[in-house]
Amino acid sequence: MSLHTPRECFLKTLPKPLNFQDILEFRLLFCLNSLEIEFCKIMQTKMSEKFPWHYSIAALTSSTASILSVIFALCTERDWRQWKLGWNFRLLTAASAVID
Repeated sequence: MSLHTPRECFLKTLPKPLNFQDILEFRLLFCLNSLEIEFCKIMQTKMSEKFPWHYSIAALTSSTASILSVIFALCTERDWRQWKLGWNFRLLTAASAVID
């Protein structure tokens, strides 16, 4: 039987250090995300000047974001067992976030 001290348990849970390639990928993704956000803001501004219904612009933006989120989730999580939603703490957490 192996007993570990709290320090050993803590050191096992630390993430591995990032290498140079991970840092470059993170910075590239951060820059692309910033450009995408600015592009969306510019498009919303131009749409609001020509399109009089501002709530429709918000609905269009929200629906586009939800579609992109579903596509991203389907591309990243390929294990269909993870998609099964049961009556557990994860469901309670999601429901309470929506209700609040």
